[in-house]
Amino acid sequence: MSTVPKSPPRFVPTLTEVVRKPAPKREPKRIDYEAEGLVQRVVKEVELSMEQRLGAAIDQMVLEQLETLRPLLKRDLETLVRHAVSNALQAKRRDA
Repeated sequence: MSTVPKSPPRFVPTLTEVVRKPAPKREPKRIDYEAEGLVQRVVKEVELSMEQRLGAAIDQMVLEQLETLRPLLKRDLETLVRHAVSNALQAKRRDA
């Protein structure tokens, strides 16, 4: 069996200083400004391209809608013209 000393040794090392990890050096403002500048430049470049593509997409959609509406509008116009001509001929017959 091992024997355990009844009293601690005469010289026991003790912790006399708290050592903390140094905080990492940060330059957030500089990095943020650089990132913001980059974001603004990219957005500016993409914005022009997006405007052109959006314009082309809208033009295409308007043309498609006009092609869909054209027969309906033509039919409605023919109906209105027939009605107007019919009313005009009836009014002329009454007057004659």
